[in-house]
Amino acid sequence: SVSELVNDLQINAFRECPAEPGALQLLEQLRLQGKKLGVVTNGSVVAQQQKLDASGIQACVDLALISEGVGMRKPDPGIFRRAAQYFDAEPAACVFVGDHPEKDIV
Repeated sequence: SVSELVNDLQINAFRECPAEPGALQLLEQLRLQGKKLGVVTNGSVVAQQQKLDASGIQACVDLALISEGVGMRKPDPGIFRRAAQYFDAEPAACVFVGDHPEKDIV
């Protein structure tokens, strides 16, 4: 049935989700330098958590803010401010790296 297919997709779609080559090593090096690391991502908690776990990124960061879980979506500045607050940092002291021009950069 359609509902069974949707359920299967939600459960299994991101079980295989490798990180970009060198990404985990870069995150580990940044942590060794004392940097605090977080992820800010749009999407459902289930799907995004699967991606973070399967890629190994979850183990390399201190915080993962998923839009569905916090009730805000990028590019809402509030989700970025919440990440900065978690680290007790001023937003201007944070660096954000993104891959979507409108949601991450503008």
